[in-house]
Amino acid sequence: MKTINCATMDGFHAKVVDVEVAFVRALPSFAIVGLAQTSIQESKERIKSALSTIEFKFPPQKVTVNLSPSDLKKEGSHFDLPIALLIVLQKEKVSFDGFMAFGELGLDGTLKDTTTLFAIILSLAEAGLVSKVIIPNESVEKISKIPSLQIYPAENLQEAIAIFMAPEDAIMIESSKEHLEAYHDSYPVDFFDIKG
Repeated sequence: MKTINCATMDGFHAKVVDVEVAFVRALPSFAIVGLAQTSIQESKERIKSALSTIEFKFPPQKVTVNLSPSDLKKEGSHFDLPIALLIVLQKEKVSFDGFMAFGELGLDGTLKDTTTLFAIILSLAEAGLVSKVIIPNESVEKISKIPSLQIYPAENLQEAIAIFMAPEDAIMIESSKEHLEAYHDSYPVDFFDIKG
């Protein structure tokens, strides 16, 4: 059984989530467990549609996706990509070690940015919990401002799969080396003289 990492916001901080998939010989079904909120439960239909665009046949088995730790509430459509990668690459000899994957899947397999992606990766980076990320192309400009990251951009699910199937051809972008000032405590202009 393979595992790839993703993350979710827990209050003001991001928590790492292990995404794992099990395939069992039983009546075909697709379930996501581990306190997954509605946006994640809906990913089942997006993933099935995206997989059909690359002519991947969904296995006729009971497919169970577990998001661990199971007592942590998880939300966000950015879990689409790691779940899809695990399903597609279940039988391939690939390693997800050190990688974190984020991205919402369109029905045609394209990868989309999400509103929480920057906050999640920034929080993980400040805690030293992330080094290599797979993200949608449209997220690269803002994510590259977070220092000390190896960024693997992908336009669609097929390109994300290729990062593991042909790692020697994968495009990697080094993020900024400068420290990102996320919070400022001094401002040239403030609201001190405004009344009411």
